Amino acid sequence: MKADSYPSDFKPNFSCEYSVTISHPLSTTFPVLGTDQGLERVISLSSLASDFVALDKDNVAVDGKLFDASVRTAPSSDSGFPRQAFRFKESFKILPGLNLHVGLQGTFTWDDEQNVALYETLTDKGITIRKLRWLEALDDGATRVNERIEGQCSWLLQGITQKMARDGHKAHMDSYHTLF
Repeated sequence: MKADSYPSDFKPNFSCEYSVTISHPLSTTFPVLGTDQGLERVISLSSLASDFVALDKDNVAVDGKLFDASVRTAPSSDSGFPRQAFRFKESFKILPGLNLHVGLQGTFTWDDEQNVALYETLTDKGITIRKLRWLEALDDGATRVNERIEGQCSWLLQGITQKMARDGHKAHMDSYHTLF
């Protein structure tokens, strides 16, 4: 699969980007935040998430960098980047007494050499999310964790999805330090 081969129908209409610094070295943070070793723990940090299930693990070949790839639906390969499939649920309070329950199914793929991880999901409400996470070692021994979310949803959901993505993303990343 070519690294720049986004699905032709993926036209992001919401996005957000955020960074946090964790006072632990990259050698400690990447296995937890960048591989399947910490996937369930990272997802479960969100108070919205429940019922995490790890599914099949395989490899996926990418012609180029994972940073630019879309691999959720790419065929399995004998070599390439490790890819962990998963599913979980999120529950959102819309109004007092009214919750929206969303099922997510996706993949988490990572590149140990570039310290990059790619999280791609599709919800049962038709929302596609691509979250790219890249970690950088800082001179003081800490790690900067950067994430960019790009997503696509129906225009009816765009405003609320953008706000919930931005607010939820910041709150989620601000809790990453609790994993160490």
